[in-house]
Amino acid sequence: MKIALTEEELKKLTKRELYEIAKKLKIRGRGRMRKAQLLEAVKRELLIAKEMVAPPPPASRIEEAEPPPLQEEREELPLPESYPVYFLGLIPVNPKLLFIYWNAGGRRGILKLIVEGRDFKELQVEPGQRELFLELEEELPFKRVKAVLITEEEALTSNEVVMPAREVVIGEEAAAELTELITKQKPELQRGGPYGEGR
Repeated sequence: MKIALTEEELKKLTKRELYEIAKKLKIRGRGRMRKAQLLEAVKRELLIAKEMVAPPPPASRIEEAEPPPLQEEREELPLPESYPVYFLGLIPVNPKLLFIYWNAGGRRGILKLIVEGRDFKELQVEPGQRELFLELEEELPFKRVKAVLITEEEALTSNEVVMPAREVVIGEEAAAELTELITKQKPELQRGGPYGEGR
């Protein structure tokens, strides 16, 4: 019986399919074998059968092999400016400094800071802008703060934080990145580091 299967094709077969081949090859003990054992037994049996078959006579003429099909060149598409996952978040950096970040699809909008349910501050957001540091004129005596970003298509609401925060829950790498951003955006905010030490 001739079974023309490559090793790769054998590996793709289920245990049941391997069992049926083992049955046709009359492999003993096949009923107690796991899939890996069936695979090895079938491979071994097919290898012995292959060696017993005489190789075909050499071709009388050399046939020209067809070149492999050329892979179609894929067009390189640019990555989008933003993805359709819109969000708005607040991170307290120190008692008087908030880091505000968002994705509103690159649209212009109005950013409102709300303290204890009342409008506290309003800022214009330019197209493509995605983050800013907002320094409060005075420390808020443990007030609940959130932000709302209103664009022509969306109204995003941030998480709520309490200012001044008792602690800032960010890792060392994030703190280093924030420090670098603060330094670039407004160097005078760096009086004593991102957490306000030495104030």
